[in-house]
Amino acid sequence: MWTIQRDNRISSARLALAVAILVGAPGVRGVGQADDARISIEEFAAKRFRRGDRATIAGRYSELRGHEIAIEHLSANLVLPTDELRRKVLELETIHETLLFDVECVEPSRDRPHFQIVAVRPGPALETLLREDLKRLESGRSSADLLHLAARIVKIAREREDAGFSKFARDVCARYLSRRESELARNNVGARLADVREIQKLLEDRAWAMEHLAKLEERFPRADEIRAELIALGCRKFRGTWMTYEDFKRLQGFEEHRGRWLTRQEKDFVLSVEWWLRDERADLILRNRLDREYDLLAANGKTALGMNAEEVAQAIGFPDRVYRRLIKGRTFTQWVYDDRYLYFVDGQLFRAPEERAEIR
Repeated sequence: MWTIQRDNRISSARLALAVAILVGAPGVRGVGQADDARISIEEFAAKRFRRGDRATIAGRYSELRGHEIAIEHLSANLVLPTDELRRKVLELETIHETLLFDVECVEPSRDRPHFQIVAVRPGPALETLLREDLKRLESGRSSADLLHLAARIVKIAREREDAGFSKFARDVCARYLSRRESELARNNVGARLADVREIQKLLEDRAWAMEHLAKLEERFPRADEIRAELIALGCRKFRGTWMTYEDFKRLQGFEEHRGRWLTRQEKDFVLSVEWWLRDERADLILRNRLDREYDLLAANGKTALGMNAEEVAQAIGFPDRVYRRLIKGRTFTQWVYDDRYLYFVDGQLFRAPEERAEIR
């Protein structure tokens, strides 16, 4: 709180400045008020500016050409009037994720207004900035601004390959849909379907679209257009649940490998053979112990690389199932013991659970 001491030397100009800071007069900001006065990119785009109007925006610049600067997702012409401001932008952008720009409208326009940058300074961390924007837009008039914000976040997520920002974008989309529920008539299936299509186009996330379309289909069971959309995504209904062919195969216990659906046992066999064949392991000498050493290990119930089938059977018993494949002139054999797999190449053990790391 401001206090004014009784001092006849206080000029009227100083008193006017103090009052301006208190009430937030146009064009004058007090210390600590700059960030509070900031508006989001979406709010900035919707605002009708008049000549001399000022605002504070935050963001990352996408292009700096001479004294003209472009801010990401902002359709406006911005000019840095001095070399000093231009140097400051270049200095700050190397150490800060975002920058704060104080701008003044010099040429109003409905399509692309022109602004002059008055000041520039460090902005908040990017995620902090976006969450602040989300808070502002949730209480705003336009739900479409939430979708625009989600698009900004998706772009960042893809640039950075950041799962956290991807999750953030999905959260914003969910808030958009929630907001839309309060705006749409109860039976307006078409608008809800259009929203899901638009978000699917933005996120490129089939699982997300399936989940939300399935919820819509449950809510509007007679809506053929929802079922058609699910089918177009490659989904079918199985035992009351919408799922893709991939989901169906996984439900049956299959795993995908190089475009083929294999049982866990088949996939392990394929991976083990691939592991053996790559990196010239085919020249590896497996049987590198004396026969009596292998006999001693087998007598103690232990297996070791290089053992033959008879020694392995002596160590841990006969397998439940045996599979063979002839690949590149070598005979590969898989012995199956419940959920354990042992592998032979030309009759010699080359892989067993206790000797191997997980194969990828």
